[in-house]
Amino acid sequence: MTDRPYVTLSCAVSLDGRLDDTSPARLLLSNPEDFDRVDAVRARHDAILVGANTVRRDRPRLMIRSPERRAARERRGLPVDPVKITITASGDLDPGSPFFIAGTAAKIIYTTSSARDAVAGRGFDATVVDAGQPLALDRLLDDLAGRGIRRLLVEGGGMILSEFLAHGCYDELHLAIAPIVVGDPAAPGLAATRLDDRLRLTEVRRLGDVAVLHYRTSTALDHSLRRLLAPARAVLLDFDGPVTPLLADGRDALVADRVRQALAASRIELPDELRTTSDPLDLLDWATATRLGADTAAAADRACTEGEVAAARIAPLTTDADALLRACRTAGLPVIVVSNNASPAVSAFLDRHGLAGLVAGIVGRVPGRPELMKPAPDPIRRALTLLVPYGIEAASVCVLIGDSVTDIEVGRRTGIPTIGYVRSGRRPALDQAGADATVDEHAPVMAALMNQGIPR
Repeated sequence: MTDRPYVTLSCAVSLDGRLDDTSPARLLLSNPEDFDRVDAVRARHDAILVGANTVRRDRPRLMIRSPERRAARERRGLPVDPVKITITASGDLDPGSPFFIAGTAAKIIYTTSSARDAVAGRGFDATVVDAGQPLALDRLLDDLAGRGIRRLLVEGGGMILSEFLAHGCYDELHLAIAPIVVGDPAAPGLAATRLDDRLRLTEVRRLGDVAVLHYRTSTALDHSLRRLLAPARAVLLDFDGPVTPLLADGRDALVADRVRQALAASRIELPDELRTTSDPLDLLDWATATRLGADTAAAADRACTEGEVAAARIAPLTTDADALLRACRTAGLPVIVVSNNASPAVSAFLDRHGLAGLVAGIVGRVPGRPELMKPAPDPIRRALTLLVPYGIEAASVCVLIGDSVTDIEVGRRTGIPTIGYVRSGRRPALDQAGADATVDEHAPVMAALMNQGIPR
């Protein structure tokens, strides 16, 4: 099998492990909060697969509901809805089902070799594909990879999920547990399948009365990173965090105090919440030229820049940040540092560590214009301008590595795939913001670069 899509299995179960009950009506195990979570997960995938029985019984539309998520997919050059996929051996499907008629997404039906012509002859608005006799998941996944499907979400039903589990054809499992006991051994559930690979629990979320567990296989991270980096032609790298903990160990409070002193010199009265904040960027967000005048806003920004430069003279290098920059150079990927910190601070730090030659450009905060900081798209637009000499103009062929929700948000707004760099327990926030992958060290990113035939 070629490099298959990254596969996420997703389902909701009762406390006794049932996917449904045996009544004719569908048993709703999720709540509105969990339905919104599933909508966000769908928006991060290229295709959604459900079995024929699910198409018949549940009549799913398989569309993204959120207008914002649909718009974000368009900005990334993707269809507003993922490709819809089903599997059938009989072709017993209703062409008028919402699966086929709702939305404009492409549809694919996978079937057996013996049934392919009969299914194709039924006039479905879908591409019908022979997946072998008997139908083989590896052949199906090979075909999807050839169609450019990089992320596949499998939503059921029970037999389909069990097949993916049994064959090890998955990377993540999202399990929503509802506070319901079905109490019927005849009700559908995941088939008893031994998993030789112990899964890693990466997140537990409470959504109202539903608990959501996220598991990953031992190879999921490497697979995800290779998928993200394979088409990449440039790396956009956040500064505070992925390169250096610039404002850690109390340095943030020292910089914030400098900004407060500059504002006090102009006799500015701060709101209560800003009198004690240790985040200097919170102060800059408030101290705008519109609110305080251009001169006062500029003075606040200068004070912040001076404090950041002072911090850059003593802040340590993030572990393996230098090795990551060298790995990108070896891979032929230009690196642009894109930061909400001031450019002089970034330059001072890179010069101090002898890394300036490994960076193709620096995009820092625009003095006196805090509204242009990430997650506003302006820093990304300026970074793309710096990449024009490298023949790079599209955000979609870049990858952004950042440690904050604002980094993930700007990636979604501008269509850039994102790798969340986790520190201080931020993984759930980065995952929920929509990071395409998350790492807590640079080593996996470097390994993915080295293991996929780069340089190119």
